[in-house]
Amino acid sequence: MRRSMEGARRKILEACHRQHVAFDGIWSDEEQAGILARRGVSNPSEWMEAICAQMEYAFARADEYGRVNYYMYADGVERKILEQMVAAITANLFRTESEVLDTAEQDKRKHQDWLLQASRENLLDVLGPDEFERRFGRADFKA
Repeated sequence: MRRSMEGARRKILEACHRQHVAFDGIWSDEEQAGILARRGVSNPSEWMEAICAQMEYAFARADEYGRVNYYMYADGVERKILEQMVAAITANLFRTESEVLDTAEQDKRKHQDWLLQASRENLLDVLGPDEFERRFGRADFKA
């Protein structure tokens, strides 16, 4: 289940990167306007709306290989489970650069705290509580 969910998230992220690449290399507003005009829209948001409308139509039917593009659930409980799964797959999917840097800093602090706690526990095991306290004091902290 986890591998399938991770794979689904990777596929969603791949689609996100592809929308970015669709405009990568566009050097001017005129070039972008020409590309969008060929697609029958006037701005990137309209272009995405058109693609999404096409996909919503396609997803309600079988794909080009005759496979269904939907999951038929049995009851409300199963639907809730499925909604939880999709929510987990898409949680925190979009981040700004500053959010990524903040998260990295938080992860670094959590890792340092974990290392300190693990070191404390290992030293307590090796030295024993009395020798540990003699050398380091209580050295008690929340990880």
